[in-house]
This record gives sequence, C-alpha cells and structure tokens, in this order.
Amino acid sequence: MRVLTAYFYFYHKIFLISFLVSVLLSFTAEFSFRNLALCYLLFSPFFHFMIYEIRSKDEYYFYGNFGLSRKFLWMMTLLVSLILEILVWKF
Repeated sequence: MRVLTAYFYFYHKIFLISFLVSVLLSFTAEFSFRNLALCYLLFSPFFHFMIYEIRSKDEYYFYGNFGLSRKFLWMMTLLVSLILEILVWKF
C-alpha cells in the first residue's frame, strides 16, 4: 500500500501540469478527447523528464526508499499515458 501511495505522490506532479497543457493545446486545435489524449501522451513523459530529471533529480532517492526504481517510474509514466490514450480511442 505504501508503494502505491508513493507512486500517486510521484504521479500527481506530472498529471496536473501535463493535463493542463494538454487541455490548452487541444483547444488550439479542434477540441476533441482524442486530441486531448494524444497531447497528454506526448506531454506526460516530457514533464516527467523536466520535473524529475532536470529540476529535482535527488527526489528519486525518496521513491527508491519505497522500492520504486527510476526505470519503473519511467515505465509507469509511459504505461499510464498509453492506457489513457487507448481508453479514449476505444470509447
């Protein structure tokens, strides 16, 4: 349970900024949920890199104490983004 809580703490920084930027960009084009999901798929890894690789690189140690490696966090960011993309395209 602690690992899941640590992951949600990690992901909420990425989700909020990625979602807001994706909404703004999808309104510049013709708004649709598919455009929103595509923008989110592209921007969530970008903001993961900007926040955790450049700005606060030492924060990986905090997540490492919960057993979450850098590789796992990157894979989960990509996986969650891809799952959201598939769900939007499916429905």
